[in-house]
This record gives sequence, C-alpha cells and structure tokens, in this order.
Amino acid sequence: MIVLKKRSDYLDDKSGGDGLKGTIIRIFSKNARNCDKGRHGEDSIVEVLQSLDDYCYLINDIILPSSRGNIDHVPLTPKGIFAIETKNWEGEIICHGDEWHRRYHKGFFSSKDFDSGSPSRQVKMSAFNLSKLIETRLFHSAFRIWVDGLVVFTNPGVHLELHDPSITVLRINELYNYLINLRQMEKLSKKDIESIAKFIAIM
Repeated sequence: MIVLKKRSDYLDDKSGGDGLKGTIIRIFSKNARNCDKGRHGEDSIVEVLQSLDDYCYLINDIILPSSRGNIDHVPLTPKGIFAIETKNWEGEIICHGDEWHRRYHKGFFSSKDFDSGSPSRQVKMSAFNLSKLIETRLFHSAFRIWVDGLVVFTNPGVHLELHDPSITVLRINELYNYLINLRQMEKLSKKDIESIAKFIAIM
C-alpha cells in the first residue's frame, strides 16, 4: 500500500494531542474527547489498509471542491475505488436504510433513540461526487468511474443493529477481507489506479 496523503492534523489539534497537556484538555472538554476517539479510529483504519499490496494506493482526509465535509479514507485497488466513512462510536447503533440512531438506556426498562445523523447518506454523496470529478476532470467523461461508499466502525464496544442498510457497513476487523475478496466485473489497470490516485492526492 502506497500512502499518497496522510491524515491531516485537525483531529490532533482539536483533541489536544498526545502527552500530559492533551490528557488534561480531554478531561475538561467533551469535544476534545470525541476528536481523540475520531483520530484513533482513523489511525486504526490506516493500519489495516497498509496491509494491502504495494500496487494499492491510499489517500486520507480528502476535501472535495465545494464540499462541506471530507472523506476519511480513499483506498484504490485493482478491484475498485472506495470512500470510507470512519465511525468510532460505541454503544447501541440502529440503522434502518439511511436512518441512524443511537440508543440510550434509562435504568433497566427504559430506553430512547436519538438521531445520530446519517453516515451512509454522507459517504454515498461523497462517493458520487468523487466519481464524477474523476470522470470529468481526469478522463473527460471517456468512461464511467464508480466509487463504492463504505461505513466502517472501529470501536469494539459498538453494538450494531442493521436493517437493510443502503450501503456496506463493516466492523474494522472485516475491512481487509472485504477488500481483497470483493468480486468486480471490471478491474482497474495499474496505470489507471496510479493516475487516479495522483489526481485525488492533489485535490
């Protein structure tokens, strides 16, 4: 796996970073604690993806033109291009299609579900926009490029209740095998992978 773009320092800065200073900041700041979980989750994804073959590429933390969010990871392999939304959530997570909720328990017999936003909608839109950018700006619409969106959960303390999710949802320990065992009708050439990877890396 060739890494063309590393994760930005945004989450490190917001979490307080490593060391005693960061630990103190996270004691008093919930946002810093959340950012710390996020950066560790993203780092664990990178660690898994680096086990892929040397002709695969990885670009992290992609911000698309005219986009408010980012794509956490874009691995490129002969079997396809993937946009990964990383979640280091814990607890009970319920998904119905594109609707996501987190369940909180009050005592033994009472619980309530809260809207947690839709990581599947987010990554589907990001994958679509990325594919269109590659098609139009790199290949000038000569042929179609498909980017698969994935939501990957990194926290071992998460309990997933999935009902017809609109895209593939994985735990981190399932990611590597999913990527290497995926069957695609059309495979990308090494030259195409390299060209697309370099194009994405400079965005």
